[in-house]
Amino acid sequence: MEPDEVCLSDVHVYADINVDIPQSDNEYKVTRTIFVYDDPKAITHCTEHNEEEENTDEQIETDEDGDLILSRKDTKTEYSIVIEHAMATRLRDVGLQVWSGALLLCDYILHHRQAFSDCCALELGGGVGLVSIVMAKVAQHIFCTDIGENVLTTCEHNVELNKVNEMGQESGVAIRELDWSKDSSKFSWSTSDVKHLNEKTTVMLAADVIYDNSLTDALFNTVKRLMSQPPAKTLYIAVEKRLNFTLTDLEVACPAYTHFIQQVAALTQETSGVRYTSEAIPIDFPQYFHYTRTKYLELWKIQAEFVS
Repeated sequence: MEPDEVCLSDVHVYADINVDIPQSDNEYKVTRTIFVYDDPKAITHCTEHNEEEENTDEQIETDEDGDLILSRKDTKTEYSIVIEHAMATRLRDVGLQVWSGALLLCDYILHHRQAFSDCCALELGGGVGLVSIVMAKVAQHIFCTDIGENVLTTCEHNVELNKVNEMGQESGVAIRELDWSKDSSKFSWSTSDVKHLNEKTTVMLAADVIYDNSLTDALFNTVKRLMSQPPAKTLYIAVEKRLNFTLTDLEVACPAYTHFIQQVAALTQETSGVRYTSEAIPIDFPQYFHYTRTKYLELWKIQAEFVS
């Protein structure tokens, strides 16, 4: 895909725009994604309807604003996340949209909330902040990082929109710039941030950041730098295979995904005092968000173990 080509996430094609939410002065739209809680620490499985269930009376519901609510058999407490984002953007601005990989990663976090309970986390390429906002519901603290004033300001606004969680507590999200080489004034790292990152962070997250080989290389350089420092860390990264017809191969291929797999393989062969392991996580866990979970979506887990 050429840098100036315009692209639109499938998530936004099917999402509802809530007209009751005040729109900002720029071209961004505001969408509301709804997922269902049984109680704050016991989120229940919520599935999309299938053909066998289409005729049931309780299958399709909407809230008072007309937004789709995924089907459920029992009454649950509803909680909505409001995300301000751009619609169609050029390739360089795709971080201003919400992509399917982010929703897949959010589903995983919600389903495995106990594993992330009270952890300190770092998101790489956080975009408009959805994953970090969800992670903040279970984690003690999370650094949401990306590059560019526009993306970071939008992320900051979304965190502010959702700053109070279902427990009435403010979420622990800190927005910082991490372009993997330099700082930026407003979103730069303080001494306490660096201390927190180096001493307490054990979970790293990334979603929808695999689309440009040079950026993938920079990502893995950063991953190695961060994961080579104790404490031991685990990276969860959601990717989507994007099929393209390539002139090089004269066939349909996923060059960005192939390059990602090569980087994962290279990382697991590192012999610098850290042993890296990787695995593709089965994505058959419950779905809480409304999106199409296709066979092209994958979730990878990379762990670092220090060896003597």
